[in-house]
Formats: sequence, C-alpha cells, structure tokens
Amino acid sequence: MRRKKIRKAFIFSAPVAIVVALIILLFRSVPESPVEKVDYARISLALARQCQAQKYAPKLFREASALFDSAMLCWKKENQRLLFLRDYSEVIDYALLSAGKSRLAVSHSKNLAKDLENNVLQKIDSLNDIIHTLNDLLRKLPLSEKQMNDISAGKLLLRESEIEYRQKNFLEAGYKAEKSEIMLVPVFQEIRQKLMDYFQSLPRWKKMAGSALEKSKNSGSTLIVVDKFARQLIVYQAGKKKYVFDAEFGTNWMQPKRMKGDKATPEGVYMVKTKIPPGKTKYFRALLLNYPNADDLARFEREKKEGSIPWNVSIGGLIEIHGGGGKQIDWTDGCIALEDSDMLKVYNLAGQGTPVVIVGSLEDLDTALLRHGVTSYPNL
Repeated sequence: MRRKKIRKAFIFSAPVAIVVALIILLFRSVPESPVEKVDYARISLALARQCQAQKYAPKLFREASALFDSAMLCWKKENQRLLFLRDYSEVIDYALLSAGKSRLAVSHSKNLAKDLENNVLQKIDSLNDIIHTLNDLLRKLPLSEKQMNDISAGKLLLRESEIEYRQKNFLEAGYKAEKSEIMLVPVFQEIRQKLMDYFQSLPRWKKMAGSALEKSKNSGSTLIVVDKFARQLIVYQAGKKKYVFDAEFGTNWMQPKRMKGDKATPEGVYMVKTKIPPGKTKYFRALLLNYPNADDLARFEREKKEGSIPWNVSIGGLIEIHGGGGKQIDWTDGCIALEDSDMLKVYNLAGQGTPVVIVGSLEDLDTALLRHGVTSYPNL
C-alpha cells in the first residue's frame, strides 16, 4: 500500500518537476536586456552634441549617430520576435560602439574647441590692434572710398566675431574673424606700403628744410616751413621757432602735386609772391606762393614726355596759404589752410619774398606716427 502511494506521488510530482525545470530553463534563456547599454549610448551621444561635436568632430559624431540608430533598429526588430527567441547582442554591440565614438567625439571636440578658442582670441586681438591703428590714421591719411568701405565692413565683422566668441560659438567666431581679416589686412598693408614709400623722401625733405633754416639763422629772416604729415605750419625767425599752427591741405596731400585739379599740396622750396589783403580773397587773408617754380615746371614737362600724365593737362597754380581753416579735415584744392586767427599772425610776419618750404615730414615714420597717436603698428 505504501509503495503504491509512493509510486503515485512520484508519477504526480515528476511532471511538475519537469514543468518547473522547463520554466527555469526558459527564464534562464531570456536574453539580457539592452536598456542599460542603449541608455549609456544615448547619454554619450547627448554629451557629444552638448560639446558641439557635430561642428568640431563631425565625422565621429555622424558615425556615433549612425551606430546608435542601428542599435535602435535592431532592438525594434528583435522586439518583434518571441521573447525566448530574441537576441540583443547585436543591439548591445552597436550601442557600445556608438558610445565609444561619442566619447572620442567629446574628447576631440573639447581639445579642438580649446585650441580654436585660443586661436580665435589671438586673431581678434590682432585685428583689434589693426583697427586701433587704422582709427588713429583715418583722420590723417587720404584713403580711397573702397578702403573706407572695407574698413567699415571689417569692423562690423569683427564686432560680430566678438559676440560669437562671448557666446562660445568659436567656429562662427573664427569664420567671422577670418572674413574680417580678409577686409582689413589688405587695407592695412596698402597703407603701410604707402607710408613707407612716402617716407623714402625724408632725406630730401630734411635737406630742404635744413638749408632754409640755416639761411634764416644767418640772415635773421623769417622762414615758413610746412610739415604735411605733422599737419603743421611752423614760423621761424632768425632760425628760431616762433609759432606752430595746425594746418589743413588738399584732399590728396600725400602725393606730390603734378597737375591742375589733382588736389595735391606741392612739396618744394617756394616764396611768398603776393600778400592778398581782406576783400581780395574769400579766405580772410592769403599768401600766394610762386608755384609752379622751376623744379615743378621741369618735372611737369618730363612727365608729359614720358606719358605719365596726360598731354592736354596744365600744371595748375594759385597755391596759397590762406584762412578759413579749423575744419579738422583736408578740404582744399591743394592750398594750405589755417584758422583765421593764426593766418593773421602769419600774414603780419610774412612779406613778399619770404621763403616757404613745404615738406612731407620733418620726422622719421615712427616718430611721425607717434605724434599722431599711433602707439603700436602691427607687423603683419
């Protein structure tokens, strides 16, 4: 009887054990969930995006994104199968590969962003030095309309670059700084070359002024020296400096006068030909100079023969020292303008035959620039 009971219990429990074993086996065969690995990949990709890897490491970011998309597609595909038949190993592989690419993109982006930040800052500082120099020279030098437009456009782009930089958009900041540089640097280089060419004549200018000053000292006479770059008219008596007045010139004062209508102020040794009193000039008072002198006429004829100036132009004349100045700009047709109160002093001191020496500068370039407030001159 006991054996029968044991046999019945065994017969009943055996299937149950088999079922339990099968259930345990099935649960053990349930594939590992990829959620943790996919979340890790998702967070890694978000961090890469936060570091602007799509800009600084676009290739790595694209690869990380594509691998993450593949992981999600595989996961979706596996979820459509029966639970016990699912295999998430490929999902996990894609997720881990995506996370690895994202980490590389983050590292690359941080390094590149730091380098780019430093490089952009250096470029912005360099361009600000150029703008500072150009601003100091803008009121002094005759610039073309194109140069003025390029400077304005370059300034605007640099301001935009600085805004992008403060917002940590270093790629955009660098792009705008590059465009600013394209506008500003050529103008700066043109001006620098123009100044270097201009000051090639310094030895000749100093010789002219020095010789006239020596004569004034020996004869005790009055001498007028005009320094175009310093924007000054200087009155000497017996070789000693008596007055220094601010002066304004022709709009193209940096070039030597070559012909009528070029709005250039001549350079050379002249003298007062006529004193023009009030009522005979529209500029308060005036001193008519003997331009063109013999040197001017000889140069004019030579350039005509060479074809460097048109054959049908004239050399011009009526170059004066006159009143009406004080405008703080160069506005004459080639004359030298003084404020009326300064003109009165010069008029009273000068006489017919008083020598007038007009030079480009009495100082070297660095000293002359410093006089104009140009304390730094970037060397590009």
